[in-house]
Amino acid sequence: MLDQRELELSCVPQAAELGAVTSSAPPATAVARLDSVGRGAIAPRAEFPIPDGGGCASSADWLAPRGARDLLRDLRNQFQALVVSWGAVGRLQKHSREPSDEMLFSAMEVSEARQTLLTFLASKGFACSDMVSPHQPFLLDVWSALGAYCNDVDCSLPPLLAQGVPTGVVEPIPASGIWEPVCTEVDSQLDDLSIHVQPWRSGLDREDLTLDLMLKDVAAGHAFELLGGEAEAKLRWGDLVAAGKLGIAQPPGKKPRLIGDGTVSGANSRCVIEEKVRLPTFESVQRFMSLTQPGECWGALNFDVGGAHKLVKVAPAEQGLSCFVVKGRWFAYRSCYFGCRWAAYWFSRVGAFLVRHCHQFLWVKHGFFLYVDDGLALFPAGVCPLLATSLLLFLVALGVPLSWEKVRVGHLQSWIGWSFDWGLGQAELPDNKRQMLVGLLQDLTSVRRKVPRKHVERCVGLLAWFCGGAYWLKPWLQSLYQLLFKPVCVFRSLSTGQFGALLAKLTDGLYVSQDLRDCDVLRGWKLHSVWNCPVSTLDSEPLRTPRVRQGSISCVFYDYSQDMVPCNRASTWAAQFFLRAVERQVKIPLRVLEPDRGQAAADAFATQHHAGIGGWWCPSADVRKSEVSWFSEQLVPASLPAWLCAKATLQQDIASFEGAAQLCLLVARTGCEDTPGGYTLRLRQLCDNSGTAASARKKLTMQAPLCYALQAIGFHCCALGVCLDPQHVAGVRNEWADDLSRNRLKALIQLEESA
Repeated sequence: MLDQRELELSCVPQAAELGAVTSSAPPATAVARLDSVGRGAIAPRAEFPIPDGGGCASSADWLAPRGARDLLRDLRNQFQALVVSWGAVGRLQKHSREPSDEMLFSAMEVSEARQTLLTFLASKGFACSDMVSPHQPFLLDVWSALGAYCNDVDCSLPPLLAQGVPTGVVEPIPASGIWEPVCTEVDSQLDDLSIHVQPWRSGLDREDLTLDLMLKDVAAGHAFELLGGEAEAKLRWGDLVAAGKLGIAQPPGKKPRLIGDGTVSGANSRCVIEEKVRLPTFESVQRFMSLTQPGECWGALNFDVGGAHKLVKVAPAEQGLSCFVVKGRWFAYRSCYFGCRWAAYWFSRVGAFLVRHCHQFLWVKHGFFLYVDDGLALFPAGVCPLLATSLLLFLVALGVPLSWEKVRVGHLQSWIGWSFDWGLGQAELPDNKRQMLVGLLQDLTSVRRKVPRKHVERCVGLLAWFCGGAYWLKPWLQSLYQLLFKPVCVFRSLSTGQFGALLAKLTDGLYVSQDLRDCDVLRGWKLHSVWNCPVSTLDSEPLRTPRVRQGSISCVFYDYSQDMVPCNRASTWAAQFFLRAVERQVKIPLRVLEPDRGQAAADAFATQHHAGIGGWWCPSADVRKSEVSWFSEQLVPASLPAWLCAKATLQQDIASFEGAAQLCLLVARTGCEDTPGGYTLRLRQLCDNSGTAASARKKLTMQAPLCYALQAIGFHCCALGVCLDPQHVAGVRNEWADDLSRNRLKALIQLEESA
């Protein structure tokens, strides 16, 4: 995490002022040093499964074997012997230093590995062949045998892949049982399917390239041309014909990629899937690494499945839902294409099958994740090269095509958009994303500068993803979200006749439903006020009896559709704060540890002109009276910054004072101790305000001034190397903190004297 001095607290004045509140403890305050953070013993496995892409019951952590029997031990030993005899381990290490698209194994070696796999399965009573069906690369006969031998939970998958998978348009795709089922609504009408005969602008501007990429998919067997055009499509599939639009995506430094839009044709919206896929995240990696010892050295294998979505064949009767037209020529995909809703589901299910069997194959101490088609395997550093090479051979033997130019092994890896250092146990932004964010943020650091709304949206999207790891920065997103939500004020002076026409076109929400013909008032604007009198409903007094001066009525509208938005003071502070964090390349610890002992609670109260905060903590789980420390602070408006007294009375800002109490408790608990580096300490604190507890866990709210309290908490979490996890508790069970917030110190003083 960033050093406190480097963050330059002065650029976030609310956090600075609220931080000052935490340092002004009353004479009665007792602040004790924590003798220990109570890290506790490292568990051999997670209490609950860590998402790995293998289904809800599958877990990424195999620090200890999760299966009852090592079913693939003999196969693993044979594959390890093969890669050693071939010298493939050295080849993989060289390949990682000098990446190329050349396959790691020769055709003869792949054939020998597959024969070894067939012989192994036959010896277990599951005879099968290495036949590959047309238009998909997997050895599905082997997959069926392997699934049956390992008693896999999704043994129905290989036969489905062989015959072609449903799209979920004609009938819902039934739940497989490996993910959570969801309730769905089914519409039996297909009349909203449509046909589009031109690509999107990105495909139309380079139509020759669009056609060339389409023909490459035809040559690869993923698609085929309908020489008879629409007539042939209707003859083949009847009403099940939908032609979407093609586009070209080309991120900087990458090859152009063909993307199909199945939403515009109505096919995507009609796809019904009766379960929700669960994929690994940055937090999944943190949960795994938190189970390992801080001094333990790990290596990793990173691989990517080539053309993942197009590896799954669609049922022939539903291939008409995947039509596209380029230069008047009709094409249909026989496989899932990139852009259809069912593609992500089906390859995620294929990936889940692979994840579960890779765990069985590896068996020994490891971690394994698959995010759609992007795989990550973690091994103890000493055995990483051998296990990584053996795993690659296993995938190749199953017929999984890999993008060899992306295969890497070592302690430095990029995965799901992050750069990981497994040796140091930390992650950071890769250079390309860092430079992109720096460029976007620099344009937002000048007050009153107007920037394109899409620019802000793109920046906020990247920062929201970034805060999935750098969670302590998330509260500052509020200012940038507010920039997007803030409309442009438009002033118009209307005649009485125009005002009457406006009233006829106002919705219940005060939005203009149609453009006004004889004045510049547009559809989508929201009426805010009439002669500086705010209006909230159609029955508001300024609408029923407006003032008329010199024949006109002054109105203020909010326009939410402006392409340009002006930066304000709060948004520039937030942009500067994020910019400093990104420029200094934030290091995010991968180990998050929780104390196994200790209790802490805080509370706040407020009346119209008086407020108080208080809290206590004890490092022992059994709350020994001699070890309890506490604080109590009474507040009046004169002692508080103006931004913390945003409403008419202090009582109306009670949620913000609850947040301030949590912050003071956090700083008091940890201020006397230096948190050791290399990990983040997750601290739990009790709070009897459910709204504040929920917002603090989400680390984001749009409500001021609570948002500023969360920013201050985020800043101090960064400086202290901790993560605050408030837990809601009923007020009747938070009596000590309630007494402290109300300055009822007698019970606590007696407690100290008795100790």
